Amino acid sequence: MDAQDTVDPWTVREDGWDPARANYFETIFTIGNGRLGTRGSLEERHTGALPGNFLAGVYDSHDAPVIDLVNAPDWLTTQIFVAGSRLDTETLTVLEHERVLDLHTGILTRTTVFEDREQRHTRLVTQRVASMADRDLCALRVQITPLNHAADIRVVTGIDAHRRNLERLPFYPDGTSFGYDRKWDKWARSTHLQERARGFEADTGYTVSRTIASRIDIAFAYRTLWSNQQAVRHTVQRHEWIGEELVFAGTAGQPVTVDKLVGLATSRDPGSRQSPRQRALGTVERHASRGYTGVVEETAAAWAKLWEQSDCEIVGNDRDALALRFSVYHLLIAANPDDPTVNIGAKSLSGEGYRGHVFWDTEIMMLPFFLYTQPTTAKALLSYRHHTLPGARTVAKDNGTRGARFPWESADTGLEECPQFTPDGQNRFYSREEEVHVSADVAYGIILYATVTGDTDFLFGQGAEVLFETSRFWIDRCSADGDRLTLRTVMGPDEFHSHTDNNAFTNRLVAWHLAQAANVHDRMATECPQLLAELADRIGLAPDEAAGWAHAADRIQTVREFDAGLIEQFDGYFERGCADRRVGRQ
Repeated sequence: MDAQDTVDPWTVREDGWDPARANYFETIFTIGNGRLGTRGSLEERHTGALPGNFLAGVYDSHDAPVIDLVNAPDWLTTQIFVAGSRLDTETLTVLEHERVLDLHTGILTRTTVFEDREQRHTRLVTQRVASMADRDLCALRVQITPLNHAADIRVVTGIDAHRRNLERLPFYPDGTSFGYDRKWDKWARSTHLQERARGFEADTGYTVSRTIASRIDIAFAYRTLWSNQQAVRHTVQRHEWIGEELVFAGTAGQPVTVDKLVGLATSRDPGSRQSPRQRALGTVERHASRGYTGVVEETAAAWAKLWEQSDCEIVGNDRDALALRFSVYHLLIAANPDDPTVNIGAKSLSGEGYRGHVFWDTEIMMLPFFLYTQPTTAKALLSYRHHTLPGARTVAKDNGTRGARFPWESADTGLEECPQFTPDGQNRFYSREEEVHVSADVAYGIILYATVTGDTDFLFGQGAEVLFETSRFWIDRCSADGDRLTLRTVMGPDEFHSHTDNNAFTNRLVAWHLAQAANVHDRMATECPQLLAELADRIGLAPDEAAGWAHAADRIQTVREFDAGLIEQFDGYFERGCADRRVGRQ
C-alpha cells in the first residue's frame, strides 16, 4: 500500500501508473470469494503483466514436475479501441490513473485517463467483483467516456482459455536480474488445459476446458449487457478463445457502459448433477435480469454480514486499521465454507507461488481467525484434512510407517507434493522427508476447533479418525533411546535446519498430540461406545492402542532448558554456527 498523508481505513489505493510496481498491485488487488481468486491485472494487460485466475481445488500435474494450482481461463480479458487506438498504458499516454479496492464490498475500481497522438482524451472506468452471495458468479463493468472528442468505440471482450502456468526459471549466474518487462518471459511454462467446447447459446458465450492429467472440466459462460446505446455486435471465436466485438458511436462527454456477467463451474464441485457448462450458463441466466447492479447489491450485503462477524477496529490509527482489515479481507476471500474438499494454499488464490500447495499454515496460523469469526469455514478447512486422509495413509506407508502422515505440501489428493529441488534445479530440499510436524499441527487444529465450538460430532467423527491414524504414525516414527522416545532426522518449523534430532516444537507437539488422541479415545469409550466400535472396526484399531499413545506421550524426549530460560531448538543447536543453516521452504 502506497504511503499516504491521509488514509481511509476501508480502502486500498494505487495512485499513478508505475509499470515497475504493477506485479505488486496485481497481488494486492486480488479479488475473490473463496471459490476463485482473480489477480488485479489491468483488463487490457501490459508488458510484464502476470494475470491469473485460480479455482480452489483445481490442480493438475501434466507437463510439470510437481502438481500446480491451475491458471484457469481468464474472464476479464477486454480490449478497448477509441478512434482506432487501443486504450492501454503503452500505446497511449496515461494522464491520470487510480485504482481503489473497497474492503467493505470487495469491489475493485479502476480509473484511467488516456491521451492519444491527436490529444484526444478518453476516460476508462472499470469495476470488477467476485460475488460473495453466489460463489459461481463474477462481474465486470466497463465505462468509456470520450472527454474532448467524438469517435467510434470498439469493445472486444470474452473468455481466454489459452492459459499457462509458470514452470521453472532456468539457472543463471548469481546476480543476474531481469526488468519487470522481461522477467516472466524467461520462465518455462506448463500446459494444463485442453479445449473441450466453445460456442454461444443465444446471447451467452461459453468455453469448456479440461485439465489434462486430473481430468477436471472447467466451464465459463458470459453475457454482455448494455442500455441506452445502440451497438453493432459481432461474435468472435478462435482456438481457446471466445468473445464478441461491440461497436458504439461515441459522443463527447457521454459514457458508454458495457457490463459482463460471468458464471463458472467445474466437474469437481460437490453436490451437482448438471454438467459444468449447464451450470455456468444457468448462473448467467439467473442473474441477467438484475444485471450488474443486482450483483453488486447482493455481494455488498454478503460482505456486510462478513464484516459484522469479522471486523476488528483500531481507534486512533487509520493506517493500522487499514492494514488489519486488508489482512482480514484476504483471509475471507481465500476460504470457502461450502466446500470441505479444499484448503488455503500458502499464497491463497492470489498467484502461483508455492504452486497453490497447502502447508501447516492453515491449522497453526490462519485457523484461529476462522474459529472465532467463521466457525463453519474453520470446519470446512479441517474437513479437507479428512478428505485427504487416504493420501496421508499412502504417504505414511511409503515412509515405512503405519497410520497416516500428512505431507508437508498437499494439493487435491493428500499425497506429498513438495518439490525435491529449488526452482532452478540447483539445490536439494529435505522438507518432504523431514517436515513431519505437520501431522501434529493438524491434530492441534482439530482439538482447538472442538474446544472452541463444542462440536463433538466432528471431534468423534472425522476428527477422531484423523487423530487416531496420525497417532499410529508417531508411534512408528519415534525411536527408542533407553526409557525415552526420540524423533530423529527432522526439520522444525524454522525450515532452515535439516537432519536434526529432537526438535523442541515437534517433540512437544507430538507428545501433546498423542495425549489428546488417547483422551478422545477414552471419551468416546464412555460417551459413544458404539461410534468408537464402528471406527475401530473400520480402521482396524486394537483395544490397547490408545493406552500405548498415552504411554508414548510421557516418554517422548523433553527439550533441554538452560539457566537463562532458553529452550534448545534441537539437540546440539547451541553448538552450531550460522553457516550450518539450510533453506527449507522453496
